[in-house]
Amino acid sequence: MMVLYFKQYGPLSGGSLVHPHMQIMALPIVTPEMQLQIAHAQQYHDKFGRCLKCHALRDELLRDDLPRQRLLYESPHFLAVMPFAGRAFHVSVVPRAHSHTWLGIGREEVDDLAGVVQLLMETLYHLLDDPSYIISGIFSVDSPRMLEEFGDSVKDAFHWGLEI
Repeated sequence: MMVLYFKQYGPLSGGSLVHPHMQIMALPIVTPEMQLQIAHAQQYHDKFGRCLKCHALRDELLRDDLPRQRLLYESPHFLAVMPFAGRAFHVSVVPRAHSHTWLGIGREEVDDLAGVVQLLMETLYHLLDDPSYIISGIFSVDSPRMLEEFGDSVKDAFHWGLEI
């Protein structure tokens, strides 16, 4: 089972409702996109012994000896990043602390995440003249069934995040 969290906004997003809203959907399967993300994370972890997102979206971007061109914003608990070779205007929001699930974050982190997302939405609105967008989800390994399907190693290999 997998839970999808997503928001569609604007006529080009595919959304059917005009008012602002997010949707939550429980699926009896793990989507192919999520399976691919987990597989890439596990392959990277097997090869290098570390989490791909911790390495590429956190550690490499925060090094003092490298430019921070892809780093859009830092908060106490999150980073907003343009992924390397990503699609135009694609933004990943990842927690600084490694975790495979977002369900264990505390109130302080929830408030911080809300502030980061609000800042990103305001920035997109003003810089791109109210564009259509999709918050394509909080990618997180949450359910016991997912942990069972992908094994305990997924906890070390997979890093949850939010994609805009």
